[in-house]
Amino acid sequence: MRAALTLLLFLAAMLPGAVAHASTDARAWFDNEGEATLQSFAPTTFPDLSEEERAQLTIGVPVPFATIDEIATNLSGEGEPTNFIAPVSLDGTVVGVISHSVDEATEETDRVVADARLGEMMMAMEDGDHLFYDTVLDGHFIRRGNQIIPASEAALDRLAGSTSVDMFFGLRAEIMTEGPVTAVQPNQPESTPVLLVTILLALFLFFTLVLTWLRRSPVEPLPSTPVRKHFREVRFYRRGGTRVHTDD
Repeated sequence: MRAALTLLLFLAAMLPGAVAHASTDARAWFDNEGEATLQSFAPTTFPDLSEEERAQLTIGVPVPFATIDEIATNLSGEGEPTNFIAPVSLDGTVVGVISHSVDEATEETDRVVADARLGEMMMAMEDGDHLFYDTVLDGHFIRRGNQIIPASEAALDRLAGSTSVDMFFGLRAEIMTEGPVTAVQPNQPESTPVLLVTILLALFLFFTLVLTWLRRSPVEPLPSTPVRKHFREVRFYRRGGTRVHTDD
């Protein structure tokens, strides 16, 4: 009942004619095609459920949500809602959500996600709450007055708790400006020490090998050519002046 009242209040705050048309198209889709779409996604989205349990999944009241991109600087002037999302339950327990876009330009118009937190946060929305999806933070958030509350699991990974609208857009600005830089920062502090250690280790091994070679190779005189000893032939002389060779 609260979710239905929230839907009516949100639609009443928008342009009556266009919103009524969008709401009618969305309700018609959830009534006519929502169940078939849910069952087509159910085997892959809810693999832990049995076939019988998947057949018992029910779709709750759809809630409109806006989408803001990287050029958004505030949440005003969101325009008519073209996206709608509804909780998916099993025996009264929320297990996920199903969304549909009536905008034909949207690439992925229908989605079923096993995000129980988002479904529960939608059902707990208060009067005046607005649900929106942020393409920069890749998550669903709820605007409650001047506070931004993370609604989906992905949003909770980005924003641990509620914050002001100004702080929220400050966070988005940091991510958009520092995001590409932080993607390469984890490798920078690790590569420099590893490179330095590698160079020092290489120098250490080089000098160790040089010292080892010097110790094992003492300075010694080069081996000289062996001196061959020449023997003189001995000759004997006989009396009478005749020489006699020793070989005779």
